Formats: sequence, C-alpha cells, structure tokens
Amino acid sequence: MFIYGAAINRQVENTVLDAANNVHLLDTPMAIPAFAERVMGHAGQYWLGVGLLLAGCATINTLMAAVPRIIYGMALDGALPRFLTWLHPRFKTPVIAIAIGVAIPCLHAWYLNGDLDRIVPLILAAVCAWGVAYLLVTLSVVMLRIRRPDLPRAYRSPWFPLPQIISSVGIIIAIVNITPPGMDSRQVLVPFGIMLGLTAAYALFWTVCVQRVNPFKPLVVEEVVERAINNYEKQTRGEMTPDVLRPLV
Repeated sequence: MFIYGAAINRQVENTVLDAANNVHLLDTPMAIPAFAERVMGHAGQYWLGVGLLLAGCATINTLMAAVPRIIYGMALDGALPRFLTWLHPRFKTPVIAIAIGVAIPCLHAWYLNGDLDRIVPLILAAVCAWGVAYLLVTLSVVMLRIRRPDLPRAYRSPWFPLPQIISSVGIIIAIVNITPPGMDSRQVLVPFGIMLGLTAAYALFWTVCVQRVNPFKPLVVEEVVERAINNYEKQTRGEMTPDVLRPLV
C-alpha cells in the first residue's frame, strides 16, 4: 500500500477538481484510472476495467461463500432462529442461509434502484459496520487470552497485544476519516448508526428474551465448544469433529 501510494502520488498530477470544496484528483477514486492510463497508456483503462470486474466477481463469490456460513454458524450457536441450520440432505449446504445471503444484495439493488449516488454512502456505512465487528472480535480475543491463557490455540500472535492495539487504532482512525471530500458525513454515519442500532437492539432482545442469559456475563469456553460440537454432530449425523474444534475437545 505504501509503494502504491508513493507511485500514484508521483505519477498522477494532483489537479484541482472543485475549487469551492477544495477537492483534488488524489482525493477521489478518479486517481486510479488516471494512474492506470499514466503507466500503461490508453490500454491501461481497459486493463483496469477488467481488473475491477474480476475483483467484483471475487468479492461477490467470497461474500456468497462466507455470509451463509456465518448465518448458519450463528444459528447453530443459538444467536439466530433454529430453522437457519437446515442442511440440504445430499449436499450438506445451509440452503436457507444461502437464500438469505442471496436476498440481501438483491433487496439492496431494488432499494437503490440504479442510483449510483446512494451506493457509495451505503458501502462506506457497511465498511464502518464491518470495522466495528472486527473491533469487537479483536477485543474478545484479547480479553479471552488474558482471562484464559491456558486454552490451546492454533496460532500465537507475536508481541501480544501490540498488533491488536495497532489494528484497532487503525480501524478507529479509518472510521473517523471515512467520509470522502465533497460528501456530508451524515450520509455515511446515519446509515451506519441505523445498522449498529438495529443490530444491538436485536442482540440484546434475543439474548435476554429468547436465550434468557446475562449478556454481560462471560461464557465458559468449554461449554461453548461442547455445545458447538453437539450441534454439529446433530446436523451432520455423527461426522468427525471439525479441525478447528479438535484442540479444544
């Protein structure tokens, strides 16, 4: 990233696009096609288009593979309704979770109705939401390692907890400065706040009213692992324990 930033800063002239709002070329995504044309000539824009198309396909493929499994795993853990754990009898795939994973981007496409000006704020709001999720996971890992240093782990992070602190600070800085020039920060922060508020309200309601547990009381790791193994064996009819759970059995 540092090399790319230095290269684009050297190869692309930072011209003024909007003097009234003090917007320069390097402040906008248009710097990327300008850099491609500067390095590869007129053909660079076409190569960039092909690369963006492939990157978009890879992103969609990654999301379609990961999101249904996340939904399925949360349902196995009891954080989502039980019907989401249903697997296809032959292929052992979470069919309902996959259908929901497909429906989410379809609903967003219907909501946006082709308005490109509404896409960027929602993408940035979603990035903020993912950033908060990463912060919560990082905080959970740090607290777990402090409370239970005896638990086996597949990977031991060097210089703990310095990498976690640096990454968390970086995410916070990115969230604070995520609004690009020329865009009102409320266009990003309001959808982000709605996402965060709805998720927090659902989590609190489900934990207190459905699971009937104290949301602020740490869980015993052994109980969580045992419940995950039991749920997995019920769904797969006695298949072997997943590799990720074996060290904790």
